[in-house]
Amino acid sequence: MTKARYNRYTDEEMSQFKYGKNPRGFFTLSELATALSPSDDRRLLRNKISDPRVKLAFTRDNLNALEALLESSKNFASRETAYALTLIDNLRPDFDQFLKSSIVGRYAHVLFEDFVERYFKSISNDFIVKSEEYINKPFSNHRIDTSIIRNTQFDNIISKQNLLQFSDKISKILIDYTMLTNDYLFDKLFKHYQQEDQFLILVVYNADQRNLLRQKLKLPQYRALAPYIDNVAILDIGEFGTFLGLSGASLTEFIQINQIIQNSMISDSVLLQLEQRVNQILGLHQTSLLDFNN
Repeated sequence: MTKARYNRYTDEEMSQFKYGKNPRGFFTLSELATALSPSDDRRLLRNKISDPRVKLAFTRDNLNALEALLESSKNFASRETAYALTLIDNLRPDFDQFLKSSIVGRYAHVLFEDFVERYFKSISNDFIVKSEEYINKPFSNHRIDTSIIRNTQFDNIISKQNLLQFSDKISKILIDYTMLTNDYLFDKLFKHYQQEDQFLILVVYNADQRNLLRQKLKLPQYRALAPYIDNVAILDIGEFGTFLGLSGASLTEFIQINQIIQNSMISDSVLLQLEQRVNQILGLHQTSLLDFNN
């Protein structure tokens, strides 16, 4: 609907959509978000509805609800709804794969967070390692996947690798596990995880994007706008294992975790295995987040 409006109306004409519905029945983004989603999701949907990456913001239920809403709006917006319904038809063939990527990403977080906590605790109970920690309150409500307080034992572990070096000012290591693309790099940098005393490691599942993302960090526009960008590094999964100094049983488990995450993108049966493993970690009953056969 948004694309249809902007293809047809000027900025001045669009001003009539500022609040509520206009007399011809068109929804504003805020009203559309309210009609489509629970209150907790409205802000996300409102921000993403006009974004070309919208397929990452929707669930299948959202998509079905949007389609039904458009069908009911045909009488007073025939041209616009027809255009928007065509967009949905074009979106559906790829929708499940994008939705699956989002689900796999959420599950992968749980596995890596659990593994890193157990790994450091197996070395010493003196390590302070946390998952999903709010680190920037009251500045923001963002949670970092893994946080590690730097100490002498940590420095001893990473002394065997040459991927990353930390200045004496760094007291906390923050780790964000992500399927990162160029579009979202700015989003990560402006969560202000990296600070004068905090170093951010972005661990990317998609190794093919690693070098491109590293080059982006060197661009003047990034360096001028993102704070403490020198305290940011991008590692792929293999490099992350090297950084941690994994060996023996811990390395074997780490490789298995990476394999099940990668294979779950192409196999629904492996995705269910991944889901079961996550449920065990979280202490949840057997439940399926998404049935891909329906």
